[in-house]
Amino acid sequence: MKRVFVERDRGDHLEVALAQRATHAYSEDGNLQVITLYDGERYEGVPGERKFRIVRFAENTNPGEVAGARGKLDRARRAVEPRAGPL
Repeated sequence: MKRVFVERDRGDHLEVALAQRATHAYSEDGNLQVITLYDGERYEGVPGERKFRIVRFAENTNPGEVAGARGKLDRARRAVEPRAGPL
């Protein structure tokens, strides 16, 4: 992926990351997704407040649990995969 935007709500503050490129993968069991961002910046703070932090990074890995996401992705891939057999 190129020119990626990721937003994470941490409850008490918000994180927004912008990256030039990224990869996206799932764990073997499908319960965890990992987004790795490359060459970017992360902004952390409370919306509406002037106090925030900017972090520049070469690589930033963000694991996260997503209930049911793997099953949805697998169904979507099967829906567009070509099938062999008579027409």
